[in-house]
Amino acid sequence: MSCQRRLALRYPGTDTALTVDFERPDEILNRFESKYRQQFGFCYRNRPLLIASLQVEDIAGEPQPDDVFANDTNNRSGQAHGMTRVFSRDAWHDAPVYRREQLKFGQTVTGPAVVLEPISTIVIEPGWQGTLQAGGDLLLTRYIDVDAQTFGTQVDPVLLEIFNKRFMSVAVL
Repeated sequence: MSCQRRLALRYPGTDTALTVDFERPDEILNRFESKYRQQFGFCYRNRPLLIASLQVEDIAGEPQPDDVFANDTNNRSGQAHGMTRVFSRDAWHDAPVYRREQLKFGQTVTGPAVVLEPISTIVIEPGWQGTLQAGGDLLLTRYIDVDAQTFGTQVDPVLLEIFNKRFMSVAVL
C-alpha cells in the first residue's frame, strides 16, 4: 500500500490552484513557485499562500511476486474455452472465448475474439489481434489497414432525421 499526499495551492486573489507534492515546507514553496513561474511567467515574492485543497490518495493492490507471469507456464493451454457470438461492423460473428490466464506468452489471438479476465472482458474486433507480452500485457494491434476496409454510402433515414431535428433545434436558438 502506498500513500500520495498533495496540496493545491494558490495566491490570495487568484483563481488558479497548482498542485504540488506534500513534502517539507521549504520544498513545497520552492516547487509551487517554480510551477507558478513556469505557467504564468512570473512569481510573487513574500506573498502568503492559500491551501485550496489537500489530496490524499491511498493505493492498495493484491501482492503478487514479480515473476508471476514468467513462472506460471504449466497451466497455459492457449486453447479457446468455447464460442460466442459478437455483433461488430453491422454483422454477427462467431468468436472464440479465451481465458486470459490460459494464454501462452507470444500467443496471438485474432479477432473477432473474447478474452475473459477476473474483473473485465476484452473484445477483440475483426481486423485486430491481441498478443500476450512477456510482462502479461495484451498488446492489441490492427492487422487490416483502415484503407482496406470498405465503408458504405447508404444513408440511415432514422439517424438522418434525428440529426436534422437536432441541427434545427440548435439553429433556432
